[in-house]
Amino acid sequence: MKKTILISILIIVVAVIIWALVDLRSATAPTIQSPVSTLPDAGMLLSNATYSFYGDTFTLANGAVTLQGHAFATSSATTTMPLIPMGYNLAATSTGTIGPSGEPGAVAALYRGFGANLQWTTLFLFAQNADGTIHQIASGVAYQGDAKIQSVSLDNGSITLSLLVVSAADMQKPHYEQVPTQPTTLHFTVSGDRIIPATK
Repeated sequence: MKKTILISILIIVVAVIIWALVDLRSATAPTIQSPVSTLPDAGMLLSNATYSFYGDTFTLANGAVTLQGHAFATSSATTTMPLIPMGYNLAATSTGTIGPSGEPGAVAALYRGFGANLQWTTLFLFAQNADGTIHQIASGVAYQGDAKIQSVSLDNGSITLSLLVVSAADMQKPHYEQVPTQPTTLHFTVSGDRIIPATK
């Protein structure tokens, strides 16, 4: 009888020791998590965010703004350009990661319109602040010409932009007859504070 009780106590002690060791290992084991974007509703954030682009700083209100802005000087970014009526309209946004360590960020594709007939596509990259707000870290001209933005995506600092553009054949028509119908996908990367075409 005493021997049976002793064996039972021994089994219980061994079980408790094994349980304690397993629990200790699970408590001290590192937790590995895949980096994911934690940015909330990027569309809402970016439709009211503050942007900077070639000498102009502006804040969108519900995804749009009209201002007296500077045109982009193709010969030199430092060239002083006269102020002209200009509009910005948010067309597409996406969240993703802005670097290999998985920092959350967001990208915005905006139409940049000059007067009634000229419109470019521009890109803006934002990073998340510690308090959950965002700030712009890079920008760039994506396409100089009439286009319809289909989508934009961000992955590890690489930006993919899908557009419909005016075909070579339609460019021979008068401007008012030109309609973006040709699918085009463009790829970009970040260099300092600029978004530039990706090199293959």
